[in-house]
Amino acid sequence: LIAPDLATAPDGPPLLAVRRQDAALRRTAMHQHARGQLFGAYRGLLTVLAGDRQWVAPPAHAIWIPPDCPHGLRSHGPYAGYSVYLSPAACADLPAAPCALLASALLLAAVERAAGWPDAHWNAAQARIAELVRDEIRTLPRAGDGLTLPRDPRLQRLALVLSDAPADTRPLAAWADTIGMAPRTLARRYLAETGLTLG
Repeated sequence: LIAPDLATAPDGPPLLAVRRQDAALRRTAMHQHARGQLFGAYRGLLTVLAGDRQWVAPPAHAIWIPPDCPHGLRSHGPYAGYSVYLSPAACADLPAAPCALLASALLLAAVERAAGWPDAHWNAAQARIAELVRDEIRTLPRAGDGLTLPRDPRLQRLALVLSDAPADTRPLAAWADTIGMAPRTLARRYLAETGLTLG
């Protein structure tokens, strides 16, 4: 949502905020950058993959991604949302792991205000609003732990396929054949790595 050089630059303004709305689905491949990022949707759902977790985030949730954490997302339907990028220094006392937060009206109003700022020459009021955004990220209630993704690459691919097509009802033996693993091994390892049965 911002120029890649701004997202990867550790210096510059402590906070950059943007809004975006378009009729297209939004799909962002796995990537990472020096700035921490908070984002969410005003409308629709986002599926977010970050670290070893996956969330399906409605408009009431915001997703926090710390600096240098690989992440990607896709929207379900046309995208209307926001994103806030915080410099590494501004992330010092924010969550060290990706998480979903219950977005507050105060947070959304502050992001809305910050999205209209020029990139340089902040005044005292802008600095206070940036600090308010940081306070909200630090103190908002968590919105659940998300789904744990398996560490095994074959199981992770399977989990992502199931996430993209939850109506796929192939039996365990068919999935095991697809990923080249014995059915009992698949069932046992999937449960051990995710805490969930394949079903």
